[in-house]
Amino acid sequence: MMESGEQTKITGEIERVVEENKFGNDVESVLEILEWIKGNIRSERKPEVFRRRTAAEIVGNGWATGCTDFTLVFLVLARAAGIKAWYVEMLSREWLEKGGDPIVGHVIAEIEIKGKRYYVDAANLNIGLRHTSGMVIVDKGLDSWDIGIRNRQDMRKKFDGFRDGIGRDVTR
Repeated sequence: MMESGEQTKITGEIERVVEENKFGNDVESVLEILEWIKGNIRSERKPEVFRRRTAAEIVGNGWATGCTDFTLVFLVLARAAGIKAWYVEMLSREWLEKGGDPIVGHVIAEIEIKGKRYYVDAANLNIGLRHTSGMVIVDKGLDSWDIGIRNRQDMRKKFDGFRDGIGRDVTR
């Protein structure tokens, strides 16, 4: 089983969900995990908890604040099922060129199954061979906390630093 981050620890509740649903480590199981998320995690706007909860807390609460939370739930379920999975933080090319508020970004997962890499967008319930169009990967790790983002201030500092570090060259 792949290492988990502090925010994506596999708890007894997570193991129970994986066992009850018989999630495995294949592409079909990825689709089943996405279906489970669709049926069990609703979207709610609660900025006060943005990037502050663990995946187990999100599953227990039954609601997510956006793409970060949906991805954390996907990651913990996938890892508990034996799928190698990484947290991927992205920013829009347009925001990198122009800056401003709000920050325009997205969070997805990168997975590996039988030596092949896929990108999973848990917020939009899809899987593909490429990451989200128009986005640049900022960082990859075990979860949001692992890459140094625990709140909006951390996020702003990291994203502004990334933007300043690459200047106007967003061809990566």
